[in-house]
Amino acid sequence: MPGPVHYHNKKPGRGLYLIGLALLFGGIVYLAVSGLAANSVYHLQVAEALELKPEKPVAVAIAGEVAGEGMRIFKGMENGSGGPGVRFQLRDNLEPEKSLWAVFRGDIPELFAPDAPVILEGVYAGAGQDFHVTKLNTLCPTKYEKKLEDANDKRPSA
Repeated sequence: MPGPVHYHNKKPGRGLYLIGLALLFGGIVYLAVSGLAANSVYHLQVAEALELKPEKPVAVAIAGEVAGEGMRIFKGMENGSGGPGVRFQLRDNLEPEKSLWAVFRGDIPELFAPDAPVILEGVYAGAGQDFHVTKLNTLCPTKYEKKLEDANDKRPSA
């Protein structure tokens, strides 16, 4: 007479857990890499930006000084956006003869004035195009004067 039949319920093997863990880890790595790439911004001086020849507009941060010549401040509806803004020339800190036009739409910071050092973040399409600024950061000039003088001293003369 045959003995009793035993059915064994097999638990999922270690292989299934490893595959699940690998997929989870791969997803986390993908999200981290794609998030960093989407938020990366090139930091440039005006002279460096003018040398760029982007195929499509790129997100950049450009440092320079506000040039007072040709500055136009918008108080309201005249700029087409319905709010305040400014169009101005951004001059290179080290090569003042090099500049580009920038357009910012939003509230203008109190320290924004001719010759004020600024860092602009936005979308740059290349020389000859307005730099469309999304963030306008003014710097406290006295805090950075020493560093700028040091940079000028280290720069090779032409």
